Amino acid sequence: MFGLPRFLPVRWGVLLLMLLVGFHTLMGQTILNEEFWYEYQPEIWGWNAEKIKNPIPDLNTFTQEELFQRILEEARYVLSGMVYGFTFSYTPYDKGRRVEEEFLLEPYHWIQRGDPNLFVAEVRVEGSRVYVRVRYALRDFQEAWYQGLRSNVLPAASGTGEAPFYQGPEGRMKALQEGIKNAIREYARTVMYNKPQTLKGLIVLDAAPRMLLDSGLYKAVVNRAILRLEEVKRYQVY
Repeated sequence: MFGLPRFLPVRWGVLLLMLLVGFHTLMGQTILNEEFWYEYQPEIWGWNAEKIKNPIPDLNTFTQEELFQRILEEARYVLSGMVYGFTFSYTPYDKGRRVEEEFLLEPYHWIQRGDPNLFVAEVRVEGSRVYVRVRYALRDFQEAWYQGLRSNVLPAASGTGEAPFYQGPEGRMKALQEGIKNAIREYARTVMYNKPQTLKGLIVLDAAPRMLLDSGLYKAVVNRAILRLEEVKRYQVY
């Protein structure tokens, strides 16, 4: 059941109940069910120790509204990657050829803000961390796409990404994208003898990556992603 923590004001209770009202289920309908968390206090962000003498960064405490919106936006990004996937273009680093690494990642399609099938099921607080369980009920046209991508024909990949905690929301996103990139890279290493010049395709999250906080780093663990390579560009001459 949905529970409202003490720190949330009445207006959030009204908002969450409104989101719940818009939810309905159908027999056999896929409902994505994932939990996201964020630090309520404090959040270290916008700090570069190399540019200032004082190694202690400023601390920023999010308001309840800022915190909640950040969680929902991250959830919308991840769930879009679970339903529709991400298009990617990856150029691996190659020291010998003096090629810098380049990685571009974009949602194939977004779950729109205000989608009535995207709703908050539960909110809980543990210490300074807020956990929000978000659910998304797929429509018929999404169901066909979702199931089609999860066939046994497409390979699975996994990877882990990291980013400094002090980078705040940007660090969380960077860790997530690094995890996806490393999943693509590790898969390519298992099937390609020679390093490719560029890989392009679609990668679909089969579950929300686990976001951890360890030794001042955000760590995003992509346990299983479904990979569809659409273009492999190889070096002709070395």
